[in-house]
Amino acid sequence: MSAILEKSPVRRASANDAPPAYPVPLLTWQDVPTSTLQGYAPDPSLPMGQYAVACVMQWAQAQGYPGAIPTWEVGPGVWGVIVFQPNAALTQVSIPISELGGFDAGNTILWSQLVMAWATGYGYQLGIPTFQTDGVNVTALLFGADYPGISFYDAPNAQLYQALRQPGKLCNLQDPAVWANAAMRVGMNLGYGAAWPTWQWTTNRGLMCISALDYGPLPDASDANVANVLKVLSNTVTMLQNSTADALAEFSGVYDAFEAAPVTDTPSSATTISPLSRPAVEAGPFCSRLRKRAPVAVARPAASAWRRGIGAVSAATPT
Repeated sequence: MSAILEKSPVRRASANDAPPAYPVPLLTWQDVPTSTLQGYAPDPSLPMGQYAVACVMQWAQAQGYPGAIPTWEVGPGVWGVIVFQPNAALTQVSIPISELGGFDAGNTILWSQLVMAWATGYGYQLGIPTFQTDGVNVTALLFGADYPGISFYDAPNAQLYQALRQPGKLCNLQDPAVWANAAMRVGMNLGYGAAWPTWQWTTNRGLMCISALDYGPLPDASDANVANVLKVLSNTVTMLQNSTADALAEFSGVYDAFEAAPVTDTPSSATTISPLSRPAVEAGPFCSRLRKRAPVAVARPAASAWRRGIGAVSAATPT
């Protein structure tokens, strides 16, 4: 194995640290103002999937965190960001490009696949590119074998479309940002704190789901620690109930419209038919590239214009 170089002096948890008090936060969601992120924005010509990840990674590292990934959800003047907390099994490394056969800096999916393959080949559970390179090495956030709370989930493509609330014909899952947005939503609907694609697919797409909390090992069931066992089980039940409620809320009101009176084909002169309207501004998928200008409200695109990347980036030729 080649030498792995630490890129930044981020304070990481040590195996010599005192045992933590469980549960331990592994990650947090933060709504970060675009005005804050502007100082970390990379080259705006980068493909959208690379641009967003590189931006939040650099911002998180400047705050002393090991790294971060976008939630791919945006609101007026803010980006949702998943921030990873320091952990002894979470490391940012430098990988020689020479070890990533076929590497192409312009191909986001290939770059992600190669980093994941390299990471798992050396015993890591997960590797997330930072999309930063000096032309000789690339850097990546790697989750070691001892990192807690990571689970593989094989999601049918239909589940990703449902998470986006869009018909399959209007979604291009080969657009890396759309793919990652759908993966994140599926993971959260399952009760995890975040999810990242494996970037492998057939009729299903692999996700690496990451828990928000580390509850520690389940203690042995003995008279001395019955209370601890019950507490862990209670927390588990609560998490399942919350995730179920969140998933059901996604479909709240879907069928309400079918109870309305039918609409006639030939309205009378006294009847005025208005087109269906939607809010001008609402939080929604990541659909506007960060620019160095005053933040603007981000509107969810109409179904007929489902996201084709950020700004003028087209999803016809995803990278």
